[in-house]
Amino acid sequence: MAEAAARAARRSAASRSGREPAGQAVLTEYFAIGDSLVAFVMRPEFDHPEVVELPIGRRRVAALMHDSVVAPGPDDRPLGAAEEWARTAGALVEPALRFSRPGEVLWFVGHDVLHLLPLHAAPLPGGERLLDRNPVCYAPSATVMRHCRSKIRGHGRGALVVGDPGGNLPHAGEEARAVGSVLGTGPLIGARADREKVLAHLEREDPALLHFACHGYFDAADPMSSGIELGGDGPRLTVRDLLTVRLHSDLVTLSACRTGLHRLAPGDELIGLSRALLYAGARAAVLTLWNVSDFSTRLLMERFYSALRTAAVPPDPTAPRPKPCGRRSCT
Repeated sequence: MAEAAARAARRSAASRSGREPAGQAVLTEYFAIGDSLVAFVMRPEFDHPEVVELPIGRRRVAALMHDSVVAPGPDDRPLGAAEEWARTAGALVEPALRFSRPGEVLWFVGHDVLHLLPLHAAPLPGGERLLDRNPVCYAPSATVMRHCRSKIRGHGRGALVVGDPGGNLPHAGEEARAVGSVLGTGPLIGARADREKVLAHLEREDPALLHFACHGYFDAADPMSSGIELGGDGPRLTVRDLLTVRLHSDLVTLSACRTGLHRLAPGDELIGLSRALLYAGARAAVLTLWNVSDFSTRLLMERFYSALRTAAVPPDPTAPRPKPCGRRSCT
């Protein structure tokens, strides 16, 4: 079983090896066959992927995903047991840890039920999380990963920041003001941020950075209607809308509830905001899997954009490495 899957991965990896853009990245792609799970790990210097048969099965991962992502508790906290999460996530990220060094960018490509697992939160020995050891990115496929990494930055101009368009998320408004201050732009707050104004701004200004602090909505029955709530009495900005927009954005942040959810279609295709943003042309996106607190999200985003601004300045090699921005240190 592993040999057949490995041959297919080697064929697709052959076109990728040796042609990665600058910057070290390690790709871990998962594949489910029946109840078995296999990981393929690829580094730029490898001529073929390393194949690792995982010691856990698909059914175990599916149960964990349901408890942790699909069925949050009454207080919107995941129901999954911490011990089970630690065991399962640890087994899933072990191949990536084995073939990577601290600080290298880890890319994860899921398959089937693995697309929705937050592997960056996998606990490591010593109390750290994977994100404390390595930057982590996700892609729906290795082809999309390569496409996003090959895009040239800087085609977009300026930023568009939207906050509290419905007038009922006061911390989202403050978040937008703080983010706008960091990015040097005046945010659209409240009813001014309606669907027509936002779409017109996207077409006219072609911003490099997009930030939306608002309500998010995922429609499991009709994922094309999933989207973010904007101002006025008009409809939300949906997946369907984004598929008609062309973006040259380096980063899109949807600071709203459950914007990272999707429905899995035949062929392992993902239907949701994440895939729509990448299809529209975004180079990267920051999204959420759960309902999120208005207040703590504001604190996290203020830290995130401050760190982003700092990262844009050439680093001082003698300075200590800054601590990662995480919810534990923000709240």
